[in-house]
This record gives sequence, C-alpha cells and structure tokens, in this order.
Amino acid sequence: MRILWFISSPSPASGLVKTDSVMTGWVFSLEKFISSDKNIELGVAFPFGYESPKNFKVGDTSYFTFPVGREKGKIAGLYERWTHKIEPENDIDSYLRVIDIFKPDLVHIFGSESSYGRIISRISIPVILQIQGNLTVCSLKYFAGFTPWESVKYSNIKSFLLGYNTWHQFYKFRKRALREEEFMRKAKYIIGRTDWDKYITRIMAPDSAYFHCEEILREPFYSLRWKGITNGRFRLFSTLSGSTYKGFETILSAAALLKKNTNLDFEWHIAGIDESHEIIKITERSGKLKFADNNFIFRGLMGADALAADLVSSDCFVHPSHIENSPNSVCEAMLTGTPVIATAAGGTTSILLNGSEGLLVQVGDPYALAGAILELAGSPEKRLLFSENARQRALQRHNPEKVLETMSAIYMNVIKTDKK
Repeated sequence: MRILWFISSPSPASGLVKTDSVMTGWVFSLEKFISSDKNIELGVAFPFGYESPKNFKVGDTSYFTFPVGREKGKIAGLYERWTHKIEPENDIDSYLRVIDIFKPDLVHIFGSESSYGRIISRISIPVILQIQGNLTVCSLKYFAGFTPWESVKYSNIKSFLLGYNTWHQFYKFRKRALREEEFMRKAKYIIGRTDWDKYITRIMAPDSAYFHCEEILREPFYSLRWKGITNGRFRLFSTLSGSTYKGFETILSAAALLKKNTNLDFEWHIAGIDESHEIIKITERSGKLKFADNNFIFRGLMGADALAADLVSSDCFVHPSHIENSPNSVCEAMLTGTPVIATAAGGTTSILLNGSEGLLVQVGDPYALAGAILELAGSPEKRLLFSENARQRALQRHNPEKVLETMSAIYMNVIKTDKK
C-alpha cells in the first residue's frame, strides 16, 4: 500500500535537510520504522524554505518538498503580521501536485490544525487526520497564565510593533483553530492517543471513525535510564516552549514559595527556551518575581542526546502546562524512569497514573506544585516506586514494533473500508 504523509517540519532526509528534531522527533522516529515495513511504500511531503519543489528518494522512501510561503519585503511582511495572515489558499496546489505524482492509496496528515486539511474535500483518496494537540481547545486556554492586556503591557515594545509578540500570535492561533474546526468536521478518519482527544473528536467530528495509536519516541530516551537518588542539591527539570499557556507563572510562583517557606536546596533547569524569550519577561513583570532569584537555569534548545542525558541526571521532571494532549516531554521522562510531577491537564491524565506512576496536581496551582515537589524531595522511596512503574508503562506504550503494527493495521482498515 502506498502511504503519503504530510508533515509540518522538514524531514531529516539524508542529503537534503539538516535540522534539529527537538520538537517533532517522534514523527521522525515513526518514519524510520514505517519505512522498514515491506508492506508500505512511503512518501513524505514537507515544507522547506523558499526553494522550488524537489522530489527525491532515500532508500525506498520518496520525499517531496514545497516552499514555505513566499519571500516578502519588510513592509509586506509587517502588514501580514499585523493582519495575522496564515498560509495562503493557493498552497493547496503544491499539495495536490505531490498527490498527483505519488498516487497514494491513503494520505496521512499529521496535525489537525495544519493547512494540509484543505486536501480532505479536494480528493477522493481516503485521508487520515492525526491529532497532535487541538488549537480549538488550546485557544480557550491561551491566556490562562496571563491576561491579554498583560501580554501587551509587559511585552517588548519592538516585538509588539513588528507584529511578533504573544498578542499578535494569538490572533493567528485563533484563525488556525477556526480552520481546524472546519477540517475536523470534514474528516472521515482520525487518529488520536488520549481520552481527551477522543472526547474532542466525538464533538468536533461526530461522524468520523476514531483510531487509537501511540507514538514512537526519540531513541536516546529508550536507551538511557534515570540515575536514581542523589544526595546533593535537588535538581528539577522541565522542557517547555514559549507559549503563554505552558505554566511559566506557576513554576515561578512555586519556586518562590519553596524558597520562602521551606529549607529545600534546589535548582530548576528549563530546556526549550532561554532567558531572553519574551514569555520570561512577561512572566517576571506580571508576577513581580525574577527567575534568576529563584534558582532557575535556562538551557535553551537542546538536541535529544543532551536533553536525555540531563533528564536522567535530574531528581524530578516537572510539567506545569495549562493544556496538553500527551506531552512528549512527560512520555520521555517516564520512558527514562525520571520521576514526574505534572498538571492534570487535557490528556495528561491518560498517560500518567496519579500516586502510582507520578504525581498530578491542579492546573495553575503553585501551592500544590510546590507541595508535590517537597513531598517527592522528602520521599526517596516514592521516587523509586514512581520511576519503576512509569518506565514499565512507557516501555509498553511506546514499543516501536507495537506502534508500527497498530499504524499498519489502521492503514489497511481505512483503505479497505473506504473502498466499500
């Protein structure tokens, strides 16, 4: 069967693209295993710069690139950012061109919010829409950590005037959410992985067939194991993007509470962004607290090897987001056996069992988060128990052969069903 993927980040296809897979490594891992399935002939389409479209082959996998938007002058770019433009309608011509060349039996779109969803109503070939997150629901939580006014008041004036700041990003975010609603209404086949996205699908795409399939994570997180109890400074670790709803205000307040009310000697490492990011400045100005004064160390973007090595050297992984589906960072921490504290947000309750595999706390509650950190710091036995239970669960959930078998079965099921 000929399967064509549409993904939103450049593939690490050898000979063409060199890219850090920090954010979308799980898709790359799945690509590696799907490519090895002799029953599947895989095509992968992805955006790449402003260059003309390219077609090439690596092994048995066919690759197709298309331009990311169009190069613009400074004034045109400023106008588009202030009017919150998203991908142009005529981008679909590039997608249809790839379909015409590859002639797939099935199209698999990664991301219900991506512009590829336009394909659904334009072709007769079956299309599977795979949910990564859900912008429709996330947009309701976009300013969960800050008010819209704070996102303007405390932002960098230059980024605001140039149309880059969080307030501007919200309006683009909301436009994509509205487009996502349209795509899901039209979708016949949807893949998800948590109760959260299954419930959303039942409302947003009530006539669709829903399939459950887990993810294959990045290789270093399978091979490295948590180093266990240390006697030094208690080391917390978080991997976060710069979105407003990721819970930066919660972790800053929780750290301040720990410093003020306890004797815990700790440091908190943040991977994914550095201290110059606008979200850090907004958080500090709105909360009147400083990350540097509360033992935070920002590590910036990290590759999978470095990230995994730092993770297993930490005492606890903390995920404070206001909304999630199944955060890969939590799954990766569980896979290494690093003890986890996370907020009970979205699909997180489907992937981590509270009190057995880690601790779940109320969203946006710095007191509960600080208390949970203190509890784990004072209970080596719990950390060891959570580590073992979470690792065993994650090894089963993210077993590559099992995921490959499930995905292949979904493909065959959809192709067979759609022919009836």
